[in-house]
Amino acid sequence: MAPLIPVILIGLAGAVARFWQLGAKSFWLDEAVTYDVAARPLAALIRTAAGYDAHPPLFSVLAHPFILLVGNETGLRFLPALCSLLLMVAVYAAARRAEKDPARPQNSPPSPFVFWTVLLCSLSAFQVFFAQEGRLYTLFGLLALALFLLVQRFLEPENRKDGKLLAAAAAVSAAGIYTHLYFFFVIAASVVAVAAAADAPRKKRRWALSQAAALVLFVPWIPALVARAGLATPAGPVTGFSLFFAFNQLSIGYTVVDLPTVLLSSFFCVLPVAAVIAALFAGRSSRLSALLAPPPETEQRQFLLPLAIFLLLPLCAVVLMPLRVQEFEAKHLFFLSPFFLLLSAYGLGRIKKQAAAVFIGAGILFFNVFSLATYFSPEFRKENWRQAAAYVKTRAQTGDALIFSPDYAAFPFVRYEGSGIPVITGGPAGLDLGPAVAAGTRRIWLVENFSPVAEPDARIAALLSSRGAAGETILFTGALGMIQIRPYTLSPRKREAVEGRRLMEKPYPHTEIP
Repeated sequence: MAPLIPVILIGLAGAVARFWQLGAKSFWLDEAVTYDVAARPLAALIRTAAGYDAHPPLFSVLAHPFILLVGNETGLRFLPALCSLLLMVAVYAAARRAEKDPARPQNSPPSPFVFWTVLLCSLSAFQVFFAQEGRLYTLFGLLALALFLLVQRFLEPENRKDGKLLAAAAAVSAAGIYTHLYFFFVIAASVVAVAAAADAPRKKRRWALSQAAALVLFVPWIPALVARAGLATPAGPVTGFSLFFAFNQLSIGYTVVDLPTVLLSSFFCVLPVAAVIAALFAGRSSRLSALLAPPPETEQRQFLLPLAIFLLLPLCAVVLMPLRVQEFEAKHLFFLSPFFLLLSAYGLGRIKKQAAAVFIGAGILFFNVFSLATYFSPEFRKENWRQAAAYVKTRAQTGDALIFSPDYAAFPFVRYEGSGIPVITGGPAGLDLGPAVAAGTRRIWLVENFSPVAEPDARIAALLSSRGAAGETILFTGALGMIQIRPYTLSPRKREAVEGRRLMEKPYPHTEIP
């Protein structure tokens, strides 16, 4: 037990980071939309997910009881934090299984590979960032890693009775598809990995059949998938810079954004992965062998080859996809982060010069700790909807109304504002201000959200400017988006109606942007 104490202490630090001040930060747009779906009764939840959500409903279903018990930011984020904690344990299990050696004493200290795995995963700013986001990404990553663990177990020569293992693999894959549609790429990676690493053709066929069973279990959701197909639109290719920046965020988190720091941190993050690639060929080069320990043949076939396939095949699929719901971002690669961490730790563990490994690893940890310190600072917010809503609520008067641009920005704002200020709905084509004026509206608050998933329509602000005097513009900035609030006092002579929409007491946006 004593040799594992450092690993346990590092793991505890990672657990604390994932649950620290879990509900302190305001919801941002995507979280508020997810909360609205997951807080509904289960039957309504499934109907809403089938009709409006871009993702299958498993995360919302699993988050539902936590929301019922707690009912706020902590309730929605508890499941992602728990999944991130389990993912940390699963990464450790994958590393331990990869280095399994019958000749190694049971109570021996963890190898450098295992140590670096625990250290990098526990203190990963990217992992902590999504552990505290009320979205499906950590569940997706956990299920992807679980399937990799099952592949590891399946490929072991001593594994002969594999019926239960195959059933578990089918269940994990089905759960993965019901979490995020990118899990289809993970299933494909598992089939290719087993086909490349397994010796017996019978084993390859049995694994492929287990994954086919998972696809059959997804059939009931296909009608909903077809109905939502219109959300996906043709997308341009992912640029090299976007991919580079995404992997930098995957390595050190979202909070380091200035270019010199990004370039310097990327140097440290690329080195371990490059070391792994070099280590694969170290046995053929005496020069490389002096720097890197070549991996054993069995370890290379049962661990490194499947690991590389699980990382590279889905990555290529995501990058080359011709259709997307939104622009490519680092979060779309979160499910690959466990494999990237394992690859990085393996590279650090294979460097023969311990001082060099410590220098590189310390560089990676430095940037992650810096990123975590920024994330947990009181000034850091993803989006500041809580303060934005409070600003309007304390200044609202009788005769006020709200307009949101885009309309789904109403989700987080109304969640915090809660006083029932009437909302005027309408799209870019126009707004019907007539009913609002007839109801006594004298001032309209325009709430605009600028982010990768939201873009206001300038025509709405132009329309309001033509019908009233604009007041002071207030900005609430965050790491993921900016909220702009501006009041418009309607001119009595310019209160004519414009063809368009109607006044509603409650907003009901019709799409979720994932």
